[in-house]
Amino acid sequence: MNSSKEFEKIFANLNKKELKKQENETDKLVYSSIRQVLDQIQWNLNSENRRSNVANSLQTLSLSQSSYNDQQHIMISYYSASRELCLKIKKELESMGHKVWIDVNTISGSTLESMANAVENSFCILMCVTEKYRQSINCQLEAKYALKRNKPIIPLIMQQGFEDPNGWLGFIMSDKIFVNFMKYDFEECIKRLKLEINSIKDGTKIKASNSSKGLSDSAKNWTEARAKEWFIQNGLSLLILEHFKPCDGKILKQMYDTKSKAYEFYFKSLSEIKKIEYKHIFAFSACLDELFN
Repeated sequence: MNSSKEFEKIFANLNKKELKKQENETDKLVYSSIRQVLDQIQWNLNSENRRSNVANSLQTLSLSQSSYNDQQHIMISYYSASRELCLKIKKELESMGHKVWIDVNTISGSTLESMANAVENSFCILMCVTEKYRQSINCQLEAKYALKRNKPIIPLIMQQGFEDPNGWLGFIMSDKIFVNFMKYDFEECIKRLKLEINSIKDGTKIKASNSSKGLSDSAKNWTEARAKEWFIQNGLSLLILEHFKPCDGKILKQMYDTKSKAYEFYFKSLSEIKKIEYKHIFAFSACLDELFN
């Protein structure tokens, strides 16, 4: 009897252990199922986030490209004393549909980074020249960087009798068509400025069209005889030709590249030629630009 009760007790305990074991197994299965569901939900959420991020990235890229394509503007380079007139010009240009960049936040010019970006993203530079502009280091940096980047420059005279400045500014202005705001009334100057800007835009379109057709300069392949003929046709000083002899198309192209990238060295090299006059250097520089640009 005692043995029977002991057996029943043992059997009951075994049933409890088995039941507990089954409950644990069931809990594990339930937990596993719940974990799988949560993992699936998390994966779906991550997928949505990934798709959203991709869409946002594509949208950002599209906006960036659109912004890049539309970022070409007219840059106004000026000294602070000319600000009022420059802002008036800016307003007129914007009324014509042009985008205009001008630094109005600082007195002595923008930071180097913003200045460089403004130059690089412009299709032409309006250089508002005065004696203060010539003396300003920041204005000089802007003008020289624009020249280095081969940006078309339109000088705007904003000081009486400043049509022929000396030094670095005179060199840059030597072959440029300027608009004299001190000689003509504002409306007339804006008309002239508009013509110059349109001329630059049209020239840029023609240049881009020629480039897309795969056209290239043949001048760099000129012989010495052809280069001399070019000098004579344009009335250029043969002192330059003799100084750089043998002067052929390759030499002319190197001189053009030097002018574009290191114009101070270029100007110094020419000015050291015996009996050469500045007007001959300026004439040669203008013809060189026309030949390769």
